[in-house]
Amino acid sequence: MRRFGVPWESPAKKLRELILALRAIWDCWQNGTPLQVEGEFYNLSLMIPEFSPESQPYGNPPVYIAGVNPMMCRLAGEVADGFHVHPIHTIKYLKEVVIPHIETGAAKAGRRRNDVALSSLVFVITGATPQEMAVARECVRAQVAFYASTRNYRIILDTHGWGETAVRLNKKAAQGAWNTMAQEITDEMLEVFAVEGTPEAIPDKCQFGGGYCVRLLIPRQYGGGPLAVRSTCAQHHGNDLTTLVSSSYTTAMGLTWGGW
Repeated sequence: MRRFGVPWESPAKKLRELILALRAIWDCWQNGTPLQVEGEFYNLSLMIPEFSPESQPYGNPPVYIAGVNPMMCRLAGEVADGFHVHPIHTIKYLKEVVIPHIETGAAKAGRRRNDVALSSLVFVITGATPQEMAVARECVRAQVAFYASTRNYRIILDTHGWGETAVRLNKKAAQGAWNTMAQEITDEMLEVFAVEGTPEAIPDKCQFGGGYCVRLLIPRQYGGGPLAVRSTCAQHHGNDLTTLVSSSYTTAMGLTWGGW
């Protein structure tokens, strides 16, 4: 309530119903199927011509959901086209938590794991000089600490035996001790939460983990890092590289090749 102003209620159940309702709306638009959605959270039975676009040849938009815990992973496997993995994921967490639960959800719906595309945001520590690398490292350390302070994200740290770190971070966040949180994230943790190297080394360092759509999240404070990595990735992968997100503090680059 404090952050978003709405009650926290049945997130997976409500999201599942929303996805099915959206697809019912699209089916109504595309095929003229009468709109009839009767659920716990959504009830839809009217679609007027003014709000009905013409059918189109492109198919329904893919539905991606995001999550951290097993319930959302299973939901993705059951009804979603894609799953946005949290930025502070690790390969161990993907293999032991995300993928097995997506497989469980997919099996429930008669689908395969490969029916759900995984999109991962990857923290990258890079720079043109040792000084830029050091700044980038501390920037990522602070970002990881911020995310890891969320109580519901503890499962990611628990996968590595770092659950007590999550407890301390959550306590500091509650106390407003934001400036001291980064010191809880050790170099050992950074090694699994981020990819580190020169701009030229980053593409190959992301080439493991198997067949995911990868996005590299690169803070602007990295100096020449983003442009250098972009140039190197373009050389490796040609026109597959596109800039996806730009904000006051990040540049996210999307790569359609497999990796992290």
